[in-house]
Amino acid sequence: MEMNYAFVFVLTVAGFLVLYFGGAWMGHRLTQLAKGKVIDSRPLKIKQQKREIVFSLISIVMFGLITLFTVYLINHGILHVTWTFNWWKLPIEIIALFLWNEIHFYLCHRLLHTKWLYKHVHYLHHQSVTPTSYSTYSFHFAEALLLGSVMTTALILYSFSFLSLLTLPLMSMILNVLGHYNFDLFPERTMRSLLSFTRRHSYHHSKNTGNYGFFLPYFDLLFSTHIQEKERKLS
Repeated sequence: MEMNYAFVFVLTVAGFLVLYFGGAWMGHRLTQLAKGKVIDSRPLKIKQQKREIVFSLISIVMFGLITLFTVYLINHGILHVTWTFNWWKLPIEIIALFLWNEIHFYLCHRLLHTKWLYKHVHYLHHQSVTPTSYSTYSFHFAEALLLGSVMTTALILYSFSFLSLLTLPLMSMILNVLGHYNFDLFPERTMRSLLSFTRRHSYHHSKNTGNYGFFLPYFDLLFSTHIQEKERKLS
């Protein structure tokens, strides 16, 4: 099945716009309705959210472009997508994509914290010292292309079904919003708990190093890149 490039680009951009602004609204509502506590109480920088939205819109365009590249590879038989699927196979593929998203993010994030890439690329995301729900896609365009390659690289490894691939940006967006919205739903949990991922990523923003993982803490624990609660310093 050959996909139309213009249609795919418009659909991708529109889909990420819905996810981005819907996710930001979700994060805002959670801070109003849920029990928990604010992680970093420092005020936001002047015009921070406006800047985050502008750079997030640029990132969304980059996501559209990398999707076009992926579609080009599929149309030319270099990558393969399964257009039919089995219901029993779907949850297995979704779990596999979730795990690949974790591995891909950790590797990319460690790379982005190397000296040159941090100075010229990743610094932009860390301008949000106190993160917000709008920080989610606030990237340099090069970082957006790098992180946006998660689906393309997954297809290099395996021919996933089209339906399971559609779940990847949704679950990634939900976790991204919860990782940036600066509100801890489970403050009684230790830093090693799965449910403390919001606190772990908020600490990463305040310390500018460590806690490179996405949702799972295991890669940081394995490679000794985790931040201990006592090490956290507000900059």
